[in-house]
Amino acid sequence: MKVAGISKMKAIFSIRLQNGPGSPSEVRARPGEAGDDRARSLRSRPLERAATSAVATALVLSVCVPPAAAGSTSGEICNAAKLQSAGGYAECRLKAESRAIRRGVSPVSFSKCDEKFLRKWRTIELSANGDCPTTDDERSMRGEISSYTYAITTSLSRTSAAAPTSSSSSTTSTTWVPVCGDCSLDPGEACDLSDLNGMACTSFGFLGGTLACSADCGFDTSGCLATHFTDTGLTVVDAVTGLEWEKKTVVPGSAHHVGNQYTWLDLMITWVGEINDENFAGHDDWHLPSPAELTSIVDYTTGNPAIDSVFGPTASDPYWTAAVYQPFATTDAWVVDFTGGVLTFAAKASSFHVRAVRSTR
Repeated sequence: MKVAGISKMKAIFSIRLQNGPGSPSEVRARPGEAGDDRARSLRSRPLERAATSAVATALVLSVCVPPAAAGSTSGEICNAAKLQSAGGYAECRLKAESRAIRRGVSPVSFSKCDEKFLRKWRTIELSANGDCPTTDDERSMRGEISSYTYAITTSLSRTSAAAPTSSSSSTTSTTWVPVCGDCSLDPGEACDLSDLNGMACTSFGFLGGTLACSADCGFDTSGCLATHFTDTGLTVVDAVTGLEWEKKTVVPGSAHHVGNQYTWLDLMITWVGEINDENFAGHDDWHLPSPAELTSIVDYTTGNPAIDSVFGPTASDPYWTAAVYQPFATTDAWVVDFTGGVLTFAAKASSFHVRAVRSTR
C-alpha cells in the first residue's frame, strides 16, 4: 500500500449512520458530490480521521524488517541484532529513570528491563547457532550499558548552585554540596548508604551477591560474585543457590566413585549416613538433592553429560533425587537424566547414580 493512496482511500471511505431503526443513511465524502456541504463536512471530518488512522495502522502493520544484505554473514546478522537489543535496553533504563523522577519514586526498578534484555540476548545467540562473534556476554554488556545510562542520568540531574533564600536580596547563589551518608541520593552520588539507586551486582555484570555503598557514596562490589561455581577440590560450591555439591572421583573403591550405582532405598537407608559419618569435606549434613536442587546444576547448552565440567566426572545416566513420584509413591522416585538434563521418574528398585548436596546458607 502506498502512502500516496491515503487521500484516495479517505475520499471513498464510507460508513452507514443509523438515523433510526431500519433507516440507515450512507455518507460518502466523494469530491464534487452535490449536497449539503456543511453537513457533509461535519460528517466527513471524523470519517476522514478514521480513514487516515485505518490507513496509517495498515501501513504500520505492513512494515517488515528488510532481509539482510546479500553479503551479510550469520555472524554479522547476530552482531546487528545484539546492537539493536543493546539500544533497546538503554532506552528502557532511561525511560524507567524518567518515570521514577516524574512520580517521585526511589529507588528505580530495572527488573523488567533486565529480564527482557537477557531473554532477548540469549535468543539472538541461540538463533545464530554458534556463529555470533561473541557469546555469553550478556551480563558484561548489561553492566556497561547500565553504567552509561547511569552516567547520563546523574549528568542531567547535577546542579552546581542552589537558589538564593527569600531573606536575601543578593543575586549571588550558594554553592550546593551533596551530603554523603544521609541515606538520600544527591546529584553526583552513585549511592548513599542503603539507597543503591536500583542497582544490584547483576547491573555490573556479576552473577549475583550483595552490592554495597562505600563511605564515599560509591558502589562497593566486593560482595558480588564473579563466578558461578567454585571448585574446592572435593566439592563444588554454587554461588547463586548457595549449595555445595559432592564431586565424583575415579579412585577405585571410593564411596564417591563416578561409576557407583545404588537403588533408591540403599541411598536413603545407608549411603547418606555413611558419607555423613565420614564427615565428607568437613561436613556431616549431606543429603540427597530434591528435584529442584538437582536440576539447578543442569547445563542445557551441552550434553552427555549435561553439566558444567567443574563438577568432574559425571555419568550420562539418571541420578536419584530424594523425592518420590506421588502417583506411585511406594514404587517410584524422581531422577534427573544427565544425558540431556531431563527430569523423569523410575522404579526405586533400579540402580542409578547419586550426587550428595548440602546448603552453605
